Amino acid sequence: MLRKRWSCQKASTSANLPRTYLVARLNLPNLPNLPNMRCAPEEKVDVYAHAVRGANLDEHERQRYQQQYAEEIETMSAFADQFIDQGVQQGEATILLTLLNEKFGPDIVDAYRERITAAEPEQLLQWSKRILSAETPETIFH
Repeated sequence: MLRKRWSCQKASTSANLPRTYLVARLNLPNLPNLPNMRCAPEEKVDVYAHAVRGANLDEHERQRYQQQYAEEIETMSAFADQFIDQGVQQGEATILLTLLNEKFGPDIVDAYRERITAAEPEQLLQWSKRILSAETPETIFH
């Protein structure tokens, strides 16, 4: 019988189960036990990654996890959404900076870089549309 305390080391049972079995048994519902595991630091990262991937959750376990950990799921989703939005903003800023460089040169890019990188995606889109017909940088950023 496995002890309640998870371990990266071999189980201290008569079955002497290997670490790989214990990693396989650590899934999202059991993830809070990770700090109690007696692992080398480099092993904890692998165990955590395996658990987060949810490779061993069947449909019933996945539903149970979603019910029991709804707040954690929401937090992680919001965290992911924030990074997606940040990536979109950075991509749009990069495109605008590239277009500005092609049309007006690097000195103009340097003059507007801070403003562009701090702008919201909606503003970046508006400026990107204006650059098509702009004859001066000022007409883009007015």
